[in-house]
Amino acid sequence: MTVREVGLWATGQDDNIGDSLLRRALVEAVDGSGRLSVFVGPASPGFVSGLGLPDGAVQHASFGAWYRDTLAAVWRSGAVPVLNAGEVPVSRGGAVRVGALFPLLALSRLRGAGGVWVGAGVPVQRRGLRWVYRLAARLCRVVSWRDARTALTMGGGDVVPDLGFALGTSVAAWPADDTRDVLALSLRFDRPLPDARWFAWIEESAAALGLRLVVVSQVARDDGRGAEIAARIEADVEVVPWSSSDHRKQEDLVREVYSRSRLVVSDRLHVLVVACTEGAVPLGAVPSGTGKVRRHFDAAGMPWVGEHDGVPASSLPPLDAALLDVRSVDTRTAVIAARRALAAQRTLLRELLDPGGRR
Repeated sequence: MTVREVGLWATGQDDNIGDSLLRRALVEAVDGSGRLSVFVGPASPGFVSGLGLPDGAVQHASFGAWYRDTLAAVWRSGAVPVLNAGEVPVSRGGAVRVGALFPLLALSRLRGAGGVWVGAGVPVQRRGLRWVYRLAARLCRVVSWRDARTALTMGGGDVVPDLGFALGTSVAAWPADDTRDVLALSLRFDRPLPDARWFAWIEESAAALGLRLVVVSQVARDDGRGAEIAARIEADVEVVPWSSSDHRKQEDLVREVYSRSRLVVSDRLHVLVVACTEGAVPLGAVPSGTGKVRRHFDAAGMPWVGEHDGVPASSLPPLDAALLDVRSVDTRTAVIAARRALAAQRTLLRELLDPGGRR
């Protein structure tokens, strides 16, 4: 049976493996082995490697070229337009592009298919433009968001854990907790460096848990912040910088660190997502946090991850082995549940891609 063609929007930050890996999960979810046309923008070969595009996928650097290709496919065979995953900032330029999708989405529905918008978060600061994004969502056949606040502001849709939870090592293959000897740190370059009390809390926690400190970069621009962190820590610390423009190679490198980590502390959402998919306990206890970690881990059934997101260092509780053991079990349970939810969503998408499964 012929499967539908797909027109996928998959642009992201070129130096951020979180952006490529979550879109790889989207590629895997919508790849029904039909023709795949992908808008990658000015992405480098390294970013594209992280997308894991199948052989034969057609890449477009130009939005206009991708749009025309997808429109032709919708007209020709009822193709499925798929909107971008990840964080979708509301802006005038973004609204113009999203609004341009209205004819694609409407025509796809008329042809018996419909659009897909899953795995996105839409932080709406400009309410005057919100209607454009909400209408695009209403024109789609399958819609889900990765946090409850987006579902509320966008006027509905299911809440499903971030697509990044679908990737990583099988829970059954995670290394045992007693083989893990690392506390990994990764902080954003564009927020204030935590104060001395936070660094003292980190070092005291590592000492109490018998863990080595490792600083990791999942984003190239975070390398400078990683060096600052290492300079502030009095204990021996290993630094794992951004060392490859190839996103898959850098991803493999950080996943290996997380597979040795008992605990990972970060203010980057996808550092924590990737860490817990390798069996490390994620913790968003960084004073400069904005609530993003909390919102997204709440949606994944892990409210304790963001409990201290944005909380002053003076209010952070001591960490001990007993608590970490509990959180390790919680992490395992939540990752299994998140993957089940994403698998169910993937089944729904496959039904849409299969003409026999039209709804």
